[in-house]
Amino acid sequence: MLENIVYKGSPKEYFPKFTFQEKELVANGFIPNPEHLLSIEKKSQSFTAENRAVLARVLKDQYSNIKNSNAEDRIELLNSEKTFTVTTGQQIHIFLGPMYVHNKILSVIENAEQLKEQFPNNTFIPIFWMATEDHDMEEIDHINLFGQKVQWEHQHKGISGDCPTKGLVNLMEGLLQGRNGINKDYQHLFKQAYEDYSTLADATRFLVDRIYGDKGVLVIDGNDKRFKKLFEPSIKKDILNQGFNELIDKQSNLLKRYGIKNIISPRKTNFFYINNEGIRDRIDLKDQSYSTLNTLRNWSFSDMKEEIEKHPERFSPNVSLRPLYQETILPNIAYLAGPSEYVYWMQIQKTFEEIPAPILKLRKTYIYLTEKEWNKVSRYPGLENALFLEEHLFLEKLKSLLSGVNPIEVIWKEQQTKLKEDIQKLNTLNVPNLKVLNSISNNYLDKLKKASKDFENQKINKSEIQSRIAVVMKIKELYFSNKNKWERKTYFFEQLLFKNTKGIVNTAHGDVDLINITCG
Repeated sequence: MLENIVYKGSPKEYFPKFTFQEKELVANGFIPNPEHLLSIEKKSQSFTAENRAVLARVLKDQYSNIKNSNAEDRIELLNSEKTFTVTTGQQIHIFLGPMYVHNKILSVIENAEQLKEQFPNNTFIPIFWMATEDHDMEEIDHINLFGQKVQWEHQHKGISGDCPTKGLVNLMEGLLQGRNGINKDYQHLFKQAYEDYSTLADATRFLVDRIYGDKGVLVIDGNDKRFKKLFEPSIKKDILNQGFNELIDKQSNLLKRYGIKNIISPRKTNFFYINNEGIRDRIDLKDQSYSTLNTLRNWSFSDMKEEIEKHPERFSPNVSLRPLYQETILPNIAYLAGPSEYVYWMQIQKTFEEIPAPILKLRKTYIYLTEKEWNKVSRYPGLENALFLEEHLFLEKLKSLLSGVNPIEVIWKEQQTKLKEDIQKLNTLNVPNLKVLNSISNNYLDKLKKASKDFENQKINKSEIQSRIAVVMKIKELYFSNKNKWERKTYFFEQLLFKNTKGIVNTAHGDVDLINITCG
């Protein structure tokens, strides 16, 4: 239900206050049918052996410079018609980015494991899609460490995957200088990544392989000419015939009628052009003439058609068509999306005309607490179930647990029930002055309720109780507040190096270094 998406901490403005059943979302074409067997059957029919061969060859090349990787066996499995993928994706941040990137990868690992249990005769490979063609470096060229934003100074203007890693080792050493409790193994790992690999894409692939590879994760970079060649029909359909913008527009308008705020806006052309310098520039269409917004390239219709056929690798889909591109080159049956992703995937469902859409799932939110912090919450039975509630509701629950049994509250409830029954009985007997009696009973109940609140406030206001409330509310504010957004503000790098969490990748699978709270 969409209520669950709001509950998981997504931006509430995207969603209506009422909820949908999953069957309603399917019936309206907002999401695909969630039956895994159906998704497997559709992908089996549509994904060819040729596409599998291209996928395996490209991945083998992309992993060729990573020493001691165990990815080769998994890559070979992709040639089998019994193998499918489940995918999540993200821009490539320095130092692997905020904790939600880790949460996405954990979610896709878990989903692949569950599918294997359900369909033991098939293989399911978790995929991390690196959005290496993104050019918004301002979103990824910094790191938050110990509550401070640290900027990486660079001169790169092109797509993020090509960004040189020069300077990242010096940045890291500056961040760690004079700090105690550093996990040296992970420090060495990040140093190796940024010393041995010259681009951000290669360094990120190395890090994800080292940290998650033993859980079966494969990293894919869509920026490859062989992949783009498979996508050529869709590139032409969009740029030459404007074949997708109307589909997205109709779906977006339908979502609006249900009160769901759109994330993306369709365009006549939904592609960027990547020039020889690696600059990614939006393609505009006017009167059958094409141009780029900033680099001032121009094409006629026929010239554009020829450019697509000769150099499909130069065409980069925007957010509207990136999902279709992904599904073109992967035998994918499910996508694990973040909250805003979930909405724009609903917007673009009608673009999947010839290629089946994957099952759409919301990725999980994993919150990591130290055991000491967790004990401060779990000492109050039932409080952990309220951690994702809004602050005032959580505070009410906490106060209720701390104040214990309120004897006046017990009497108030008993009297309320008894007096209601008495008034109803007297009403059947036509007793005179019943209104006066009713007023007296209500006044009595009101005074009892006030006495109950006064008793509770007196108990709660004791310094010892206020101190306990402050301790728990600090944990709530730090980790579980929509205002604080812990998984966005806390970076994976800090968790690995400073929280005694060498086993953090396995935490969701049973390790005890950290307590793992999963929302959803």
